Amino acid sequence: MLIGSQTPRLHAVPQYAETPWPKLEPKLKALGFEVDEWQSNILRDALGRTEAGTFAAPNALLIVPRQNGKNHVLAARQLVGLLFTKERAIHTAHELQTAMEHLRFLQRVIDDAGLSDVFKFKTGNMELSIENLRTGARLVFKARSKGAARGFAGYDALYLDEAFAIQDEELAAILPTVAAKSAAGKLQMWYTSSAGMPSSTVLERFRNQCVAGAPGWAFWEWSAPEGADIADVQVWADANPAFGVRISEDYVRQNEFQAMGAEQFARERLGIWNREKAENVIAPALWTAGDIPAEDIPDAEKIALAVELTGDGRYASVALACGFGAGSFGQVLAHQEGTEWVPELVKQLQKARNVVQVVADSSGAVLGLLPLLKREGIRVELLSTNDVKAACSGLLNDIHAHKFAHTDDEALKLVATSAGRRAIGDSGGWAWKSSGEIDITPLRALTFAHFAWTRHAARGSSGSEFIDIPLY
Repeated sequence: MLIGSQTPRLHAVPQYAETPWPKLEPKLKALGFEVDEWQSNILRDALGRTEAGTFAAPNALLIVPRQNGKNHVLAARQLVGLLFTKERAIHTAHELQTAMEHLRFLQRVIDDAGLSDVFKFKTGNMELSIENLRTGARLVFKARSKGAARGFAGYDALYLDEAFAIQDEELAAILPTVAAKSAAGKLQMWYTSSAGMPSSTVLERFRNQCVAGAPGWAFWEWSAPEGADIADVQVWADANPAFGVRISEDYVRQNEFQAMGAEQFARERLGIWNREKAENVIAPALWTAGDIPAEDIPDAEKIALAVELTGDGRYASVALACGFGAGSFGQVLAHQEGTEWVPELVKQLQKARNVVQVVADSSGAVLGLLPLLKREGIRVELLSTNDVKAACSGLLNDIHAHKFAHTDDEALKLVATSAGRRAIGDSGGWAWKSSGEIDITPLRALTFAHFAWTRHAARGSSGSEFIDIPLY
């Protein structure tokens, strides 16, 4: 049986005088936390110190295909900070749900080790964090945005997971949080990711620096070279260190190789970057032109709502749309794990506002949620395929005509500006398409809410003149 390569295809590590990892690894193992050979090698090199005692690699970049165990590397490094030093750190991810899952994993590790009385866990809406009550070591969890880390300072380490989605505005917000520790050589920044996409400009910039031998970077990348035979099982093993251990050959063959398109398989499983520029359906500048500040968000009496789920039903989005000037306004009210919260939110909105319609895609996973919504007395109108096509083109037309306003939300901007389009039928109709790992469920919910509102407004405007002028 083939076992994944424990050595990355691309690798660069600064020279160091010593590393504490050989002493730390047995301590973690005694607590029930073990790492693979390749993970151990990364941690050994990343923790390397100079003669002066500073980090030889203030920056660490790990790129490896999904489900191999990159988050396990982060967890090991963070446990070192929480258990054996007084490190204060921030862990960020593109989505809050991902950051929360990582916190829960670390909490299970700590609980299983019998150390729960030593730590304080905050898992509420106001703060997500783990704190060592004896040493003061602390790890805060955040979803990235251009303002998420403002107000934080004096941190020793930053962990930026899902680095394929990092935007320059987010870096500008978060980098100053560790500036005070940089002169003392106590700072370390980690970037972890699967292979990049056309929009991964920050990750590509960092990767290019590493390949060029930039000082201060430790770099590991498991990937197949461009042009490799994607049907070759040896190529699969070379690009995935957990192949044959946690990732089975049968699963890759039957559930990924045979099901995915060639480009998707090459990126998701073989780590080959998708460098071809996708169709730019919504340009960033065009989307940003519709931003309105929080104080200008309309408190409309009449609204339309849309509910949308991811294909596996794991996450749900609820969005609203309403009239705004000569056009409309849209907002994603919630996007979070699970579905049990959706009926309660919709009920609350129906009590507080005049909800003219609640809509959902008739071909989506939301069908499984309908019994819960019906039980709460919530009537949902299902959108046909033609409705979905009209909704997508209608929203895009209004964006181009500057007749659709929305909240100034960096996460939503990334979703909207990364989405492509997939053809439906032969008549030119289309729907939003996800590019790689970015979940476009919030955009779909917003699109359907906008469609429901504009259709309602059109039905109610007979006999009155519609003034077709831009909002901005």
